[in-house]
Amino acid sequence: MELLKSEHLPPPQMEESELHEVLHHTLANVDGKAYRTMVGQIFSQRISPAIDYAYDSDILKGSFSVRSAKIQQHVCETVSRIFKRHGAIKLQTPLLMPRNKKLYEHNEASYLMDHSGMLVMLPYDLRIPFARFVARNNITNLKRYCIERVYRPRKLDRCHPRELLECAFDIITPAGNNFLPIAETIYTISEIIQEFPVLQERNYSILLNHTALLKAILLHCGIPEDKLNQVYIILYDAVTEKLTKREVEAKFCNISLSPNSLNRLYRFIEQKGELQDLTPMLNTLLKQKTGISSLVKLGIKELEETMGLLKKLGIKFQVSINLGLVYKMQLHNGIIFQFIAYIKRRQRIVTEILAAGGRYDHLVSVLLIYTF
Repeated sequence: MELLKSEHLPPPQMEESELHEVLHHTLANVDGKAYRTMVGQIFSQRISPAIDYAYDSDILKGSFSVRSAKIQQHVCETVSRIFKRHGAIKLQTPLLMPRNKKLYEHNEASYLMDHSGMLVMLPYDLRIPFARFVARNNITNLKRYCIERVYRPRKLDRCHPRELLECAFDIITPAGNNFLPIAETIYTISEIIQEFPVLQERNYSILLNHTALLKAILLHCGIPEDKLNQVYIILYDAVTEKLTKREVEAKFCNISLSPNSLNRLYRFIEQKGELQDLTPMLNTLLKQKTGISSLVKLGIKELEETMGLLKKLGIKFQVSINLGLVYKMQLHNGIIFQFIAYIKRRQRIVTEILAAGGRYDHLVSVLLIYTF
């Protein structure tokens, strides 16, 4: 018996298929003793000094300067002052959420495990935690702002997630057909730009689109409704230059989109300009099936109302419609927008996005499903 208990004996061998089966059964019963034992063993691991040092060495080593901290503080104070002027309150939401892959179909969040083995996620952005907060608390009237850290996973193991500082401004109203909140949000961002000379020099312009218009264009080009989310991701990667044109075409080929349909799609999504200049092309969609024409009418009507409000507010930036604008389509419904500038970087012109947003009524209604 003493020999069998000796630490010098090699551990008993188990076939890989058997190991997988044991793990599968253990994970299937989160209230079982085997599951608790497994999680306990995971959390009893020792961290070596080398791993401890390497975990966040790139974040802590030589990255701090008093001057940068003072600049960041000044920027945050200036931005906060503008938000308060619009009647917004500072509101932070809980840091962690249960893992929900449906909300982050394309963007991979940073996941953690708590002491019970439950998977939770750090905020990838400030939008989803706030929408969850609104749904859970049945909030119908609120202006809030928040300047907080968001996180991105890294490809390396055993290292701190990448941290970014993000700023959010949200307006919640009970009236779903009111377009003043989206116009006020855009106007507030323009006020922030006016406060900083370095931003004024970059000549930002405002791009608008409507999720109904983009959906109508994709349906018109022969893309099945069950493939829309997949196409939104491809278009977003194309717009943000994560994919070359050839790679985009290859991905569209994988979902059986014909070359003629792809050319038709490009003709639409490459269109930018004033709404009245795009009307002749959009009118061709009004002759299509009822579903498509209804989407187009809705998109045009709401864009017209929003553009009218922006003019009344005295927006000084150029505002144009970009039929190819794609921004987190699984989260937004209705008007979407971006503040962009074209700047020269490393001998080439790149697009810099200062701010982006849109309406997310649908997101709040989805999160209401999980409210008890």
